[in-house]
Amino acid sequence: MSPVIIPLHLFIPAILSLLILIRVFAKRKAMFRKRNGKANWITLMLFFTLYGLIVGVATYDDINYQSQLNSFDLNKDGFFGGDEITIEQEEAVSNLTHDTGRNFSVFTGFIFAALVALPIYITIKQALKKKPDHRLS
Repeated sequence: MSPVIIPLHLFIPAILSLLILIRVFAKRKAMFRKRNGKANWITLMLFFTLYGLIVGVATYDDINYQSQLNSFDLNKDGFFGGDEITIEQEEAVSNLTHDTGRNFSVFTGFIFAALVALPIYITIKQALKKKPDHRLS
């Protein structure tokens, strides 16, 4: 049985996204003092939450598929032969090896999160522009 390997190309962006999310949350008071602070804060929180979820789920799926495949290795030698090869084992191999979507989630997650966050930013910015700023008086 081969050990479950954490896919670093997915794990590192997920952890970085979480750390940035924590930092943005911690700096929210300083961001709110700026003119577009609320719009920036909401947009950054939304972007990094979506991106972290997309890449995090891809990381979890990869680890889960490796674990499922390892459960079919009955003699724990890291190879599949004889009685170990079943329809379920072939499906587990297929799930693990057809990983293009998971591997590209680093890029597609970035694009998707940006496509969701950008209209939200524009909408919030327009809404704040219409509302008078009471802090200036």
